Amino acid sequence: MDLLNSEIANSRKEITKQHKDMVIRSILTSVVFIVIGIVIVFLMSTRLSNPLIRLTESARELAKGNFSAVANIEVKSEDEVGILAATFKEMSEDLKTSYKKLEDYSQTLEQKVEERTTELASANKQLQEASQTKSAFLANMSHELRTPL
Repeated sequence: MDLLNSEIANSRKEITKQHKDMVIRSILTSVVFIVIGIVIVFLMSTRLSNPLIRLTESARELAKGNFSAVANIEVKSEDEVGILAATFKEMSEDLKTSYKKLEDYSQTLEQKVEERTTELASANKQLQEASQTKSAFLANMSHELRTPL
C-alpha cells in the first residue's frame, strides 16, 4: 500500500508539474500571439493613417493658400484613401484655376475702375468748365441787359 501511495504521490507531482508546464507554455504562447497581434495592428494602422495624415497636412496648406502643397500628394493605391487623395488633387487643381481666374478678374476690375474713375474725373472737369462758362455767359448777359446801351 505504501508503494501504491508513493506511486500516487509521484503521479500527482508529475501531473502538477505537467500542469504548471502547460500553463506556462499557454501563457507564453498567448503573450507571443498578443505581441504579434499588436505589431500587425500597429503596422496596419500606420499604413492606413500615414496617407490620411499627409492628406490632412496638404489640406491645411491648401487652406492657407499654398497650392504647391498638393504636388506632394502621391496616389499609390486604388482603395478609398487613394480615391480620396485623387479627388482631393482634382479639387485643389480646380480651386487653383478658379483662384487664378478670380485674380485675373480682380485685376481687370481694378483697371476698369481706374479707367472709369479717370473718365468720370474728366467728365466732371468738363462739367465744371461748362458751368463756369454758363455762369460767365449769364453774368455777362445780365449785365448787358441791365446796362442801357
